[in-house]
Amino acid sequence: MLYAAAKAKHLTAFQRSADVGVVSAGSIETGAASNGLTEGGVSSTESAFETSPDFGMTNDEQLRKAATELAYALKRSGNGTVTFSDMNGEPLNARHPFARILHQAGFIPVPQGMRLY
Repeated sequence: MLYAAAKAKHLTAFQRSADVGVVSAGSIETGAASNGLTEGGVSSTESAFETSPDFGMTNDEQLRKAATELAYALKRSGNGTVTFSDMNGEPLNARHPFARILHQAGFIPVPQGMRLY
């Protein structure tokens, strides 16, 4: 669900497109997760609260679990603090819809983005 380029300070969220059946990088919008990409001329938008056929969990639950696992893995690596400045190319600030999920996973909002101590 999440790919973290910690040294580059980038996060990428991946969503499964129900219409196309592929996994692609997507953007997180207020109240919904959208894959934001066109595959074969088909653009797909899915609610953050739809159930994923793969795991029986909503996309929102999957993102929460992925953010928690990411925080755990980064803390376990012991490389000190990590700051992410953007997600899927959008600045990751306190108003970003995914910032709340990251905050619940242990990240702290800072002027540069979201930081994990």
